[in-house]
Amino acid sequence: MIAAIDYSSIIVWCLVIVALIVVGAPIVFWFRRWLTDESPGSASLGLTLQDLRQLHREGKLSDNEFERARATIASGLAKQVKPDRPNEKSV
Repeated sequence: MIAAIDYSSIIVWCLVIVALIVVGAPIVFWFRRWLTDESPGSASLGLTLQDLRQLHREGKLSDNEFERARATIASGLAKQVKPDRPNEKSV
């Protein structure tokens, strides 16, 4: 004889898992956004060097404006790649 299967417990556990996903996913997304959120004082325009080149080609940026913006991006990248280390002595 085939044993009777209690489907009610399976359905209950499936509903519990679905409820955990529905409630947990927004919490995880909020927490990830909170961890990577920039401070209000460090807001950026989100322009890349490619965007600047395009604006320069279209004539929306002068040569001087393009060079200043490029230098600003380059200095920001240099700080990210090689942070200041005031306690180290050069050889």
